[in-house]
Amino acid sequence: MFSNIDILTDRQIREQQLRSAIVSSLNAVPKTLPDILLWEDAGHDLFEQIAKSRSYYGAQADREIMKDKIDEICQSLEEDAVLIELGAGSVPHTGMVLDELCQRRMKTQYLAHDLTQSTLDHSLCRLASELRSDRHKSFLKMSGIVGTYEQFFEWLSKTDELRGRRVVVLWLGNCLSNYSDAEFPNMVDALMQSLSWSGAASSTLLLAVNECPGADVMRQAYDSPDGSSVAFIANALRQANRILGTEAFEYEAWTPVSSINSAGTSITWKFQSKQEIQLVIDERPVTCKVGEDIELITINKRGEADVAKLLAHSRAELVDTWRHQSLPWSKCIRERRYSLLLISHQVGV
Repeated sequence: MFSNIDILTDRQIREQQLRSAIVSSLNAVPKTLPDILLWEDAGHDLFEQIAKSRSYYGAQADREIMKDKIDEICQSLEEDAVLIELGAGSVPHTGMVLDELCQRRMKTQYLAHDLTQSTLDHSLCRLASELRSDRHKSFLKMSGIVGTYEQFFEWLSKTDELRGRRVVVLWLGNCLSNYSDAEFPNMVDALMQSLSWSGAASSTLLLAVNECPGADVMRQAYDSPDGSSVAFIANALRQANRILGTEAFEYEAWTPVSSINSAGTSITWKFQSKQEIQLVIDERPVTCKVGEDIELITINKRGEADVAKLLAHSRAELVDTWRHQSLPWSKCIRERRYSLLLISHQVGV
């Protein structure tokens, strides 16, 4: 049932590329750090602690919507279809869909993608332990791909595994929230184009987004009172030091700071220097003044209307919305709308 994991890039090469990106971003104006540092090594484990908290509604809403709409999801897949999950290590509840498909005696290939091999290994092994009956072994094939989104899209465009088959892609966990309005449709288009080039008979994307009005709700979810959000953010400095091969960042000299825009629709995390600092990288100093910020990530909240507008000129079409209006386990977030959007594209376009 569990076959193999393909690695699209050598870890050493990827870390060399990431090192170059760090150096470049620190010499830019304003200074930034690549947000991919959040997911290196311990990042996934730290994020899972956030996802388990009552104030972080994303993973919980994903699961509730998928549970409610499992019949529609299964109906969108046909015999010998392919279910692809992007960022599979972040969303630990796909097993119920795969189990339901097997109960319906539908042969399915599950193709999981993630940035790191250790995270993907853990996710697939967990699924394999949950889905280990003879029925699962007869109807389910699982495999994985390690790489960035861009590397995975390139792989999809060249593989013969999807030719003539129905494809459904899960992009859950609100993973596109850290992309700007300009980048968002480009990422969806890149995915859809790669599926078109793959020769898939048809494809549908289930994309999780959420519209989160209000700064209080945003802060409870993304700057949690228990400190798990700060630990997740601070880990990026540790990973930057590891990639750079030197203790360029002294943790005590930086304060992780979050700020929310006036509309309550985005939150930005930065590292703020407590004193004047000289970062020495490759024997070249990078000066940071007292109170200067190094931006790490901006998380944007978007509803279905925002997504429809962003996709207006893309090759993707928003065809339906599944909403989660109220999450009973957390009174503070009853007014939020969390949605799974069904997005399709015309084959060959």
